Amino acid sequence: MMTSNERRALLYQTFVDAPFLSQIDWEGATRTFVIHLLELLLKIHRYQGEHPLRTLLTQLKAYYGTDKQAEIDALLPIIDALPQGTTLPNHEIKVFLSYARDDDEPFVRRLYDDLTERGFDIWYDRVKMPNRGLGFPQEIAQAIEEADYLVLVCGPRAYTSEYVRKEWQHAQRHCKPILPVVRLGDFPPPILDQLGPNPVDAIDMRDDAQYADKLNYLVRQLSYKPLPLAHSPNVQRKDEWYLARSELQRQVIQALTGLGRENTVTITAIEGLAGIGKSTLAKMIAWDCQVRRYFRDGVFWIEVGKDP
Repeated sequence: MMTSNERRALLYQTFVDAPFLSQIDWEGATRTFVIHLLELLLKIHRYQGEHPLRTLLTQLKAYYGTDKQAEIDALLPIIDALPQGTTLPNHEIKVFLSYARDDDEPFVRRLYDDLTERGFDIWYDRVKMPNRGLGFPQEIAQAIEEADYLVLVCGPRAYTSEYVRKEWQHAQRHCKPILPVVRLGDFPPPILDQLGPNPVDAIDMRDDAQYADKLNYLVRQLSYKPLPLAHSPNVQRKDEWYLARSELQRQVIQALTGLGRENTVTITAIEGLAGIGKSTLAKMIAWDCQVRRYFRDGVFWIEVGKDP
């Protein structure tokens, strides 16, 4: 039987940043929780290109043996036969396209046209550079801050472009989810390591023969507004000079939000010599975008000790 935290972790892994997660009551008996969850998923099926029950069952297969996996496989065709309904009103979703013009600009234009046709509000510099009397850097920064997502079109030029780097770094600072789309070069893209400790799902769009399927997958990823960020009223701001310890940060975040916890309250400690950077690391974790979306009720900083 799963605890409320384990339920939360599983569904957040399955439906990343889906707004309907905020409607779930994580407490209560297993039977009641499952019934309410099924009722909710059946109501929101019309917002998904893929039925959310299929998504959930596919995720659950990893936790069961061969017999249960076969039972899940038998259910999938039944779920696929359910009516699909309409799509999410995507005009509410704002997307910033970040790319290098020398990689494959015709592809970027095609992507812009197709996402626009599906109702997304796409910021593409060739089309939507607004004339507000601002300099180019401020124009770009404001567009990113107003966006819900940044789609990063990956290619050799994008990896070395100063403009592209500033764009995705600005998106990171403002907790904008980044979706890498690989058009040229290796897959997975080498830039993944630079996008932070949180997992990022890159999309391979190098093969034109698979373009339609990959586009549909991208549309599903973009079809929900990101969850709101927790308020952090008394946490000191991150230090600009901080040298990221991505692996340590990832381990602590996983301990705070991952599966396998037996208690509803998770206690995680960072230990080490004085002055080694424990408080700085904790500060970075408190401001981490994934943490602030997971603990939406708030993140608080409380100092304890002889001289708190």
